[in-house]
Amino acid sequence: MEHENAEPAKALLGGLIRGRTRVDTNFGELIEFSEFVRRMETEPDWAWRS
Repeated sequence: MEHENAEPAKALLGGLIRGRTRVDTNFGELIEFSEFVRRMETEPDWAWRS
């Protein structure tokens, strides 16, 4: 994601994947959905691709 404000994308992703159990970040991580959401909410600067 190359936008400075990633909040709209985070909200969209949260809605799209709410029923999923795991998220593949495509950058070497396969994490539980709850962990993905927790990190988005508690680590505003977290780039899931890093």
